[in-house]
Amino acid sequence: MFEPAVRQSMWYAKKSCGVPANYNHRWLWCGGKAAMFNAVNKGRCGICGDEFSAAVKHHQAGGKYATGILAASYQPGQLIDVKIKMTANHRGFMTFALCAHNNPSTSPDRECFLKNQLMVNSGERYYVSEGNGLKEMKVQLPEGVTCKQCILQITYTSGNDHGSGPQSAEVQTKDCLDNKENRTSTFYYFLSCYSKNGCGPQETFRGCADICIGAFCPTDKECAKVDDISSGAPTTPPQNPSKPNETETPKMDICRSAGIKQQYYSVQGDAYCKKSCLGKTRADCHRNGYNRIYVDIMTGEKLMSI
Repeated sequence: MFEPAVRQSMWYAKKSCGVPANYNHRWLWCGGKAAMFNAVNKGRCGICGDEFSAAVKHHQAGGKYATGILAASYQPGQLIDVKIKMTANHRGFMTFALCAHNNPSTSPDRECFLKNQLMVNSGERYYVSEGNGLKEMKVQLPEGVTCKQCILQITYTSGNDHGSGPQSAEVQTKDCLDNKENRTSTFYYFLSCYSKNGCGPQETFRGCADICIGAFCPTDKECAKVDDISSGAPTTPPQNPSKPNETETPKMDICRSAGIKQQYYSVQGDAYCKKSCLGKTRADCHRNGYNRIYVDIMTGEKLMSI
């Protein structure tokens, strides 16, 4: 992604800013499929595309490509242009998320991105069209969010491989989850044809772009950094919005992402959370046991995030 430029491609998009060159910037793929799905990583990826368990993550805070240089400045609620240069088409789809972090010296947890899954071309996913070259799309930024440093995360889940079940521990589509459940029946167990392209473990690519959202953001400085911004009060939307009309379920109340907190992660727990909540209202999610089952018995802390 070169507009806005992700950290691994900043050297290419903003050549005058002195960002270290990353000649493999098109291949930031969570350590590769074998590493991503090993016994340690369990299908997880670093928040900005590094291998999840890597001791040094070059694209997160402290890494050589996380320089704090802003890729672009926007306004709250803006429908932004996103441009991606596709050099090897792996089919599949792209998803976008936003974390209002405001601290380039640290890296956020996965939960920050789960709270702000963004719409792309008025849908939850951008399905990759055939062929290579320029791919253009529109991504909707949330209303009421301003930030000196928002991290725009793009995740490209490829669709080349044939299988059943979720594509990774972090990205799943309902058709692949249903496909996995059906294969547990005796009838379908021996039918390899029931698996489908794009389901089961897939290669995953990811990147992070540092952007600024608000009237205080720099617009006339090519290599502006987060730390250069001295004015403006970053804000986030209220956590408890007013009660909606009972006759209508607003889109914002439908769970579009769910997962277990990183420090308590397990494949089973994450899968249970998604099965209980994805596509359901918050009330239905709670009735399915969200509050009752995944609570730390020592502290009472909820272990899952929606």
